[in-house]
Amino acid sequence: MNFGYVKDTAGITKPINIDDIKLVEVTLDTITIRYNLTSNFQGTITDQASFFISFNNPSGMPITTIEYKFYSWLKNVLVSPYPLKTTLNSALPQLEIVTAGLINTLGIRSATFETAPDEATACALTPTADCIIESKVGAPPVGTLVLAGSINPGNDFEPIADGTYALNTPDKYFVTLNGSRITSIVPCPLSLDFIWDPNQQASGVINDANYISFGSKQDLSTYYGFTNTSNSYYGDNTMLPCNTSLKSVNDATWPSGLIFNGDLQAADGLGQLPAFAASLVDSNVANWTNAQLYVSQDYYLDPNNATWSLYNQDFWAQGYQWFGNGTSQPNNFYDANSLVLFNMSSQGRVFLPSGQSLVGTANFGSVQFANFQSNGVINNPSNC
Repeated sequence: MNFGYVKDTAGITKPINIDDIKLVEVTLDTITIRYNLTSNFQGTITDQASFFISFNNPSGMPITTIEYKFYSWLKNVLVSPYPLKTTLNSALPQLEIVTAGLINTLGIRSATFETAPDEATACALTPTADCIIESKVGAPPVGTLVLAGSINPGNDFEPIADGTYALNTPDKYFVTLNGSRITSIVPCPLSLDFIWDPNQQASGVINDANYISFGSKQDLSTYYGFTNTSNSYYGDNTMLPCNTSLKSVNDATWPSGLIFNGDLQAADGLGQLPAFAASLVDSNVANWTNAQLYVSQDYYLDPNNATWSLYNQDFWAQGYQWFGNGTSQPNNFYDANSLVLFNMSSQGRVFLPSGQSLVGTANFGSVQFANFQSNGVINNPSNC
């Protein structure tokens, strides 16, 4: 494999793969090198990986000149025994390279951003401008590339001006960007509008305020010996509405429905179940759309010092306690080839209790059900 090199504004030298280049796109302030182009069934060109370079062009060099010098550099690198000495910077000294880096669709995620002068402002904002970050999960580390634009196929990316911003992944952060890379990042304090603890119920006894449950469209026959699956489970819109079976003897939702049915006894984990929480987009507006769903595995130990994380991982594969019977996989609950509910697929359904926001005036007068996505975001809410 052959490489060329470019140095960004932070002084970091980045290798550019110069093999298997399929397309080079040049503008007055960017060069995008695309690899491994494929066509989907609609004929749309999508890129599996790209190398993105942004620069300042103070002399107004025309695109044709940038293209000519780039291809000349590429040709020289292919035959040069010293590629590190023939950087793209040296071939284009009139341009001020701002940022450079590989964009791989398997290693980035969507986010939103907005200018914010300070942490308090950033944490109060709900950014709407699309961006991508070269970090798949968790808090993006210092040095992470952040580019304006969406993850949609064929989208053009743009560098983000130096400054301070609100960044929503959907976890909220106050970040400083320099050369379109994160130079500092501060997590926003977590503000939870609702907290639900299934452990507040007892076998055969409903606690409405904590009756959060997740639906399944799969067979529950190996889930703590549960055998009555007739009209009792949920998943997509072809299933019965929630008021038919929710909180009834036919309720097979997890975990609250199984507790009510007497299938989850203390010896099987009742009392040590994970708690769940939600953060609304606006704590004063009763709308579940785009709310974030969180989970805590230690809430039952000490509610005041519980740790919370986005509910965006497969309960079974990640080893969450008291999922399934604790020793063997629930029948059909997780299929690596056909991802279903409890691995957080977009077909998941969550049943949300009525109640009043803990931090705002939002009040839900009835039980609602909603879909949730693999990033922990709730959408398409509807009344039961």
